[in-house]
Amino acid sequence: MVRFALYNFMIRSFFFALLVNATIIATLAASAQIAFYLETGSEISWSAGTNIAAEWDGIRLLLSGSTSTALCTISIIALSAVTKKRLYDLVGASLRWIWSGLRNRQCAVQDGLHELGSEWSEKCHEKAEQGTTPCAARAPRPVSRLHRLLVLGVLISALLSQICRPRTPPLASLSDSLLVAVLESLSTPHNRYCDAVPVDYTHAFPFPEKLVMDAGTTAAKPAVVWSSSAQSSSQVRNSSGYAPSERSKILSDVSDTDSYSPELDPLRISNLGHEVLSSVLSSIGAARTKIKHVVLLTFESTRADVFPLTTDSHLYETILASYQVSPGYNHTSLARRLAGISPVAELLTGSGEASGFSQFRTNPSAGVAGSWRARLSERPSSINVLGATTGSSTSLKSLINSHCGVHALPVEFTEEATRIAYQPCLSHILDLFNHNKASSTRAPVQSMHDSPWTSAFVQSSTDRFDRQQDLNAMMGFKPENVFAKANLTEKRSRYYPPNQSETNYFGFPDSAVKPYLQDLFRETRSSGRRLFLSHFTSQTHHPFKLPPSFGTDEEYLHASHLGKESILNGYLNTIRYADTWLGEIMDMLDEAGMTNETLVVMVGDHGMTFSEDVSNPSSYENPHIANFRVPLAFQHPSLPPLQMNVSATSIQILPTILDLLLASGSLSASDTKIAEALLPQYQGQSLIRPLKTSEHGREVWMPAIVTLGGSTMTIGSAASPYRLALPLCNSSEYRFTDLSRDPNELAPTTAWSMEVLLKKISVSYRRHGTNTEQRNPVEWTRDAEKIARWWSWEMRRLWKYGGAAQHAQRPKGDRKAGQICRRC
Repeated sequence: MVRFALYNFMIRSFFFALLVNATIIATLAASAQIAFYLETGSEISWSAGTNIAAEWDGIRLLLSGSTSTALCTISIIALSAVTKKRLYDLVGASLRWIWSGLRNRQCAVQDGLHELGSEWSEKCHEKAEQGTTPCAARAPRPVSRLHRLLVLGVLISALLSQICRPRTPPLASLSDSLLVAVLESLSTPHNRYCDAVPVDYTHAFPFPEKLVMDAGTTAAKPAVVWSSSAQSSSQVRNSSGYAPSERSKILSDVSDTDSYSPELDPLRISNLGHEVLSSVLSSIGAARTKIKHVVLLTFESTRADVFPLTTDSHLYETILASYQVSPGYNHTSLARRLAGISPVAELLTGSGEASGFSQFRTNPSAGVAGSWRARLSERPSSINVLGATTGSSTSLKSLINSHCGVHALPVEFTEEATRIAYQPCLSHILDLFNHNKASSTRAPVQSMHDSPWTSAFVQSSTDRFDRQQDLNAMMGFKPENVFAKANLTEKRSRYYPPNQSETNYFGFPDSAVKPYLQDLFRETRSSGRRLFLSHFTSQTHHPFKLPPSFGTDEEYLHASHLGKESILNGYLNTIRYADTWLGEIMDMLDEAGMTNETLVVMVGDHGMTFSEDVSNPSSYENPHIANFRVPLAFQHPSLPPLQMNVSATSIQILPTILDLLLASGSLSASDTKIAEALLPQYQGQSLIRPLKTSEHGREVWMPAIVTLGGSTMTIGSAASPYRLALPLCNSSEYRFTDLSRDPNELAPTTAWSMEVLLKKISVSYRRHGTNTEQRNPVEWTRDAEKIARWWSWEMRRLWKYGGAAQHAQRPKGDRKAGQICRRC
């Protein structure tokens, strides 16, 4: 008896603990899912969440939404406290009704047996009189027919719902129970775009009939057919007349660059057959200064329409709309505040006159005579690309686009960090230049052309998220030339302690690296070396808070009736901070005497959407165009003022830098041969030559990866205004937009299958008509999907990646992507 009681207690304790744990998990998961949706407008990815939470810095990222999650948890507990008794009574009554029916049936069977003279029945009724059988229970109360029908209807509905449960998106995921959805994130999805594939697995190009060589260049040769066995580019390298060092990993026999051949790339369309733009050529030729240094500034979460902010943008109209509910607001006062958001960006992009804010600045400062401000106020010298988009809304993948001139992998997190880019990154090329120098030591040299290069990467945030340390090394930055958060927090560091406190979960304000940059510029100037500096900012990242030393937020958007500040308002204040910091960087270059010989490239890693723009205010799994439009500008005293309204992507930055170095005569004879041999190898076109949008029936396709990387992608074209978002390893919607009709994507056409999407597009254009100068949108969309899916496979081949698209499906030993590097 004691043993039975012990077993009974253990079983009860087990189920009680199981129930409590399940309740806690379900409550927290529900709170997190609701809070995530309210914050981003997207569905949470449980597999990605477990990956990000692997280390402390990732946990800090997740904890940024702890307030919303806590409020949701409190709301759920409060709601359950109110409804608990009613639900308990309802479920209890239903169970009692079922149990009473079973007891009545048992006694009815026993009565039937008694009528047959069963001895067992007599014994049963004898025991019933003694109260030891269920038959002795009090007579059940009559149950109404309505009650029976209600319970029966619920049971039948539950059964039919399970049988008829949808198997297609989006209802498939929405119909999952929460705990089931969490558990399913650990299972392998049945989707070929999610699965691991052999690294040499090749898909045929969907349009082989369009693969022909450039007319006039190889007329005697037959049309080239896409082949998986791309010929080695060693012939191109050998014909260039230089013998690269065997130490260079970009030319190693085991280098992944051998898997890419530009002659056999069906998506590559080169514009190197065109001459450099006459305005650029004449301006560079007349200039007395060359390009000695290159500074690449990557601005976190920076949209194109804030760099600079202009009065003819949709964002400006959005800001004004927030004040329509506030009668009597002062428009002039608001315009003066807005004029202070991006004055430096106006100068550096040469768009001051077009911004519309110059009239609202009471005392515009042209700067000290001879300074960069005075020079640009008198004569702009920038190439500003107005139609630029990023290749990925994931920051680190975007860095790969701009630093290496290649597309990133369409898989979750930075798997590229463990591989070698299929084209050399800019740091690799500069290191290759150094091999041709008589001395690569730090001794001063007389000629700029003979000076060795130093490549440095600087940021105030952590470089241990998603293996960025490994990525920096892959891109050619040596550890001793990388400066990040750890250099500010380690007591052995020369720059410890930091002069400011941390402002977000990634690190310190951008200006915390100012002492290091001053030393770097001073040392570069004194040694006579050439500098390639890549600086990645972070202050404009969520949660969009200003450093205390910078002051308080300005009111750009009208606060809600509850007095709550708009998230967009906080973002605009951080843009003001970033603009001020950009001015300080230029001032430091001035102080070091380097401004007039430095090419400054400015680009955003990706954009950002807000509730004032769209219903899905985030960059997470959001293909909206505002997440991909970024600023892109090249500034140097010898450049002409150009506002280029063209379609371009961040993979064109590296070829353009090489082309500028060549066109300006900033390279030695041996370096020129190397650059001339490497420039034609890149997929992106040079922005200082007339751009091609199509050739021989092929368009310049512009694929892009949506955060986190493996779920969704977008594709556009330089030859068409259309844009398509499509799911890869995900159950998201297909999404079509026509930027010529809807430049801000306020009314996209969406569907959960390609067939339905094509029908919707056909109906829409039949109703409103089509532009005869543009491609048929239905045909374009059908082709775009085929190109996008082929491209996703081709990137895996070029990167030699055979793993799964989602992190949770990779082998346990291969799950370092997305984690913080503890001791790299």
